[in-house]
Amino acid sequence: MLEMFAVAGIEPIKRLEFELRAARDEAQKLATHDFLTGLPNRLLLHDRAIEAIARAKRTGVSGSHLLTIDVDNFKLVNDSYGHPAGDQLLIDIAGRIKSCVRDYDTVARIGGDEFVVLTTGGPLQEGIEALAARMLESARQPAQIGGGIDTQYQRWRCWFLGTDRHWMH
Repeated sequence: MLEMFAVAGIEPIKRLEFELRAARDEAQKLATHDFLTGLPNRLLLHDRAIEAIARAKRTGVSGSHLLTIDVDNFKLVNDSYGHPAGDQLLIDIAGRIKSCVRDYDTVARIGGDEFVVLTTGGPLQEGIEALAARMLESARQPAQIGGGIDTQYQRWRCWFLGTDRHWMH
């Protein structure tokens, strides 16, 4: 009879342990990812950029690039169509940017309408300029939000990590 109570008492403890782990994992994700897009946030981007810089210094080869993307006229979208449409546009843009980069590159939303792409893991097969052009071409396609909001993000700059070089468009 004593064994039955011991076994029955373990199940709630295991369930509680599982729930605590899930809550910890969720808290970790909330601390390092943007709540709207699910992209890494500024904190996680910073950690990954520090790692890329350290790797460049250690090996003498950068192979990493940092591109910033700012959505033109985003305030106008929020003012004209409302914040839910603006949120949907940010989610759409995040997906477009992610579709242009490799799985192990980082796309982060660092605030408002600002995104950053950190390429890592060696040189891009096509070159950073071609990647930036492909992202801009993707962005120029009208977004199908609220009847087809037409917005573009054309201002961007590319920094080559581990060097003092940068490239603008």
